[in-house]
Amino acid sequence: MQNARAPCLGESPLFSIIIPLEYHRGQWEQSWLGWTSQTADKSLYEIILVVPPDFKTREALKALAGDEARLEFTDSEHDIGLCAFGATKARGSYLFFTESHCWPAPDVIELCIRAIEAHPEWAGFSCHSVPICHNRLSVAEAAMYQADIEFGMKRHPWRKVLDQCFVTRRDVYWECGGLREELGHFAEWVLAAAYHARGHTIGYLQEARFHHYYIGKIGELKTFTLDFVRGEIRYLGEAHRDPGSELLEVPTEWSKRDDFDTALARSASAHGCDPLE
Repeated sequence: MQNARAPCLGESPLFSIIIPLEYHRGQWEQSWLGWTSQTADKSLYEIILVVPPDFKTREALKALAGDEARLEFTDSEHDIGLCAFGATKARGSYLFFTESHCWPAPDVIELCIRAIEAHPEWAGFSCHSVPICHNRLSVAEAAMYQADIEFGMKRHPWRKVLDQCFVTRRDVYWECGGLREELGHFAEWVLAAAYHARGHTIGYLQEARFHHYYIGKIGELKTFTLDFVRGEIRYLGEAHRDPGSELLEVPTEWSKRDDFDTALARSASAHGCDPLE
């Protein structure tokens, strides 16, 4: 991209902001205010609010959004599925995935435009996550996830897709298979591996800041953890051979899973085999 001029009438916007309204944690209005307070020209981006079937304040949402956002309704109840659906409705050259319990600093769009101009080698990039905590568990939760995010963004060679704030060229996103709802949040790792395997670079734009609200509830922490693990198990169970699959490390718990099968161990023992060999 050579410059950041506003699109002419009838042209597509530069960015499609895709906001899934599942797991909003009561923060969706704050998220909305963050996007409507951007310093960049509003013609440069469209906002797509992807609404799950159980969203309880649809009328308030419609009134708040007015003509400043498109509402897309789907039967999906998972934020990865909502993001994937929103991408099919996007018109922008760049897709901007985020979450409805996150809100951007006012200069995020401007910083993203500068990054695209400065880094033509980037097919996508993630922004900087700033934790918002309100109880002791949310502090512990943030510390755990922020350590993993920091590792991915700054040290890991390719695991740089962060759905809190991920910008990508739309054509590359589709080339790499997009986000897969059935994999839950493990879909982020699968997509990142696909970019790397196909030779696409994902950058890290640390100066573009997103506030991420950590809810600090055991139930939600358990739900998210199980969601990731189930997606990982599903992916490994399907034995994919797509570009990037070889990059995904197989956990010991999966490769040695037969060691924990009581029936298999008893059968092996009955036939004179040592199940530990």
